[in-house]
Amino acid sequence: QQYNIVVPFSNNVYLDPVGMGNVLADYADTGGVVVGLNFNWFGPPFGLDGRWITGGYTPFNVGPTNFTTSCLGTYDTTHPLMQGISAGSLCAFFRHTLTLSPGAVSVALYQDNQQLCAYKTNNGHTGVGINAYLGANPENFSGPFGRVIVNAGRWLLNCQGSPTPTPSGTPSPTPTPTCTPGWRIEPPILA
Repeated sequence: QQYNIVVPFSNNVYLDPVGMGNVLADYADTGGVVVGLNFNWFGPPFGLDGRWITGGYTPFNVGPTNFTTSCLGTYDTTHPLMQGISAGSLCAFFRHTLTLSPGAVSVALYQDNQQLCAYKTNNGHTGVGINAYLGANPENFSGPFGRVIVNAGRWLLNCQGSPTPTPSGTPSPTPTPTCTPGWRIEPPILA
């Protein structure tokens, strides 16, 4: 709960893919922003599982790998996720061939018409998916993917101007994420 946004991705098997997916869904239910990356949609053994995958949170269905480089093609230039992103600027090799999950909205496609970025609202909370592996091999991706992640936080946490907490008519035992000045990188959380 101390984080406003979490970006789960892995290039290895999650210690507990079901537990990790359940924790992410619980986190989203309390207002946390989840921006998933590859290989979350790989399926067993590398992908996520649990409620984030099976409970309607993920914008993508599990799909096969597509290890070919492509760059940003068609995208919604007016969408908050794509602010400050220029044509062709996001390129990745480690991708999947993904379809949208029911109710998800595509925001960007690669030049080869594969999904790049989508979001889905579930139980009043929105999750974002980016079809790219942004791990330890920078030669396999390029461009301002970090900006898309920050844009997700700004959009979903209402960080456009001065942050103000949303008043609630009844007390709530869970904290409401608030925007803080600046962003910082935190060490990974192993689950």
